[in-house]
Amino acid sequence: MAREIFHALDEAGPSLKNWLSTHSISEQPSLDEILIAEGTPHRQLFILEAGIAFVEVSHRDGSALRLAELQAGAMFGEMAFLEERPPVASVLAGHGCRIRRISQRSLELAMDNNANLASDLYQLMARKLALQLQSQNALIHRWPGVSIEPLRKALVVFAYLAEADVSWLARHGRPLHLDADTVLIREGEPVPDLLILLAGSAQVSMQIDGHQTIVGSSRRGEILGEMSLLGDANRATASVHADGPIDVLRLSKDLLAEQLEANPGMAARFYRAMAVLLSQRNRDQLQSHGLAVQSQNAEDNNSDDEDVIDFTQMSGITTAGLRFDWLCRNVNLGLQIPGVR
Repeated sequence: MAREIFHALDEAGPSLKNWLSTHSISEQPSLDEILIAEGTPHRQLFILEAGIAFVEVSHRDGSALRLAELQAGAMFGEMAFLEERPPVASVLAGHGCRIRRISQRSLELAMDNNANLASDLYQLMARKLALQLQSQNALIHRWPGVSIEPLRKALVVFAYLAEADVSWLARHGRPLHLDADTVLIREGEPVPDLLILLAGSAQVSMQIDGHQTIVGSSRRGEILGEMSLLGDANRATASVHADGPIDVLRLSKDLLAEQLEANPGMAARFYRAMAVLLSQRNRDQLQSHGLAVQSQNAEDNNSDDEDVIDFTQMSGITTAGLRFDWLCRNVNLGLQIPGVR
């Protein structure tokens, strides 16, 4: 069982701290009270103010696995918030548990008119999910006989960025063609750049129990190096090497950080995309290893007709594809994207 150490109130930006001080409710739940039930939709975020709480996830054999022990400062409920899907795990109150309950609806309404608040929230969520994924990796990839999951999902980021954001990437990124087996990122070393995979594929590996173990794959449209951007150490948590000849867009993290600081709207969109991406990876990793069964069953039971098309989702995928295709053709040309809003 992992112990998650992340203090949301200490790490939150000033706009989010100010909002939380007047728009959240402090409560003391009873011991073992279920704060979030896996598979049961909810519209709230939580911050653990004191005491401990436990994260449990269902297994396909019917048992429950205690996945993490949360400490004071932990935030939970963000995955359901970001993806609008059933919670992937249950959270139970432990000894001395005191929580701060936050209405998702109130927060969403406030963010509509406050880009700084949105940027603070989504950056906090992305940082928390990056740490959660690292902790989860350390546990899950030690289990024998598991399959390698892809790094979902291609083009997720481009579904959330605006056309002006993609134009900025095109102007400030440097396109590179690299040979097969080129090491793009080396575990434990500094990562000065983000890499957007324009063509080709790559494999992701980690040192686990003294062995270099392949833990995932990446394909065109995905961003590499984002974990180091969101962590404190600025060092790679995994190695990435090219499967074959690949094309990437290299973007200085320092330059990106300056742009996000100067443009709260772009920051909110970028960090939201990062948070959604990491949330999906956390969820997919659990489900690919036979966990979060109750959450998956809830989604399956709520799908009345598998053939029904979600036109909103389809539009987002189409727009993301158009933006990514434009980026591939126009890197460093500084053009504006025609017809994509």
